[in-house]
Amino acid sequence: SAREKQSAKDTNSAYIELASAALLMFGLIWGGTWLMKRGTVTPVQAMTKYMENLAAGDYERPVPFSNRADEIGEMAKSVEIFRLGLIERAEAREREEALKADAEAARQAEAERERREEIAARQREEDERKAAEAAKAAEEARIREAEEAEHRREQAAREAEEAAKAAEAARIKAEAEAQALIVSALGEGLEHLSAGDLTYQITQI
Repeated sequence: SAREKQSAKDTNSAYIELASAALLMFGLIWGGTWLMKRGTVTPVQAMTKYMENLAAGDYERPVPFSNRADEIGEMAKSVEIFRLGLIERAEAREREEALKADAEAARQAEAERERREEIAARQREEDERKAAEAAKAAEEARIREAEEAEHRREQAAREAEEAAKAAEAARIKAEAEAQALIVSALGEGLEHLSAGDLTYQITQI
C-alpha cells in the first residue's frame, strides 16, 4: 500500500542519513587523529631524532619547529639554547685543546733545544778532552824525545870518552913498550961494548 511504501522510503532515508552521519563522524575522527599526529606526534618524533643527532655531535643543523608558537616551538627554542651552549662549549674545548697543543709543541721545542744544546755541550767537552789529551801526548812525546836525545848525547859522550881513554892508554902502553925496548937495546949494546965488541950495532931501535 501507499503507506507501507512511504514507511519503507522513510526507513531507507533514515539508514542513509545514519550511514552519512557515521561516515562523517569517522571522517572527523580520522582527520582529528591525522591532524593531532601531524601537529604533535610528528614534531616530537622529529625533535627526538634531532636530539639524538645533537648528542652524536651534529651541531650544524638548525633546530626544527623553532618558529612555532606552541609548546613544540617552546621546546625547540629550549633545544636551540642547549645547542648553542654545546657549540660554545665545543669551541671553548677546541680553543683549550689548541692552547694545550701549542703549549705541548712549545714544550717539545724547548726540550729539543735543550737536548741539542746538551749534545753540543757534551761534544765540546769531548773535543776539548781529546784536544787536551792530544796536547798532553804531544808534550810527553816531545819530553820523551828530548830525554832520548839527551841520553844518546850522553851515551855518545861516554863512548867518546872511553875511546879517548882507551887511545890514551894504548899510547901510554906503546910509549912504555918503546922505552923498554930502547932501554933493553941500550943495555944489550953496553954489554957488548963492555965486552970489547966494538963492532956491535944497535938495530932494534
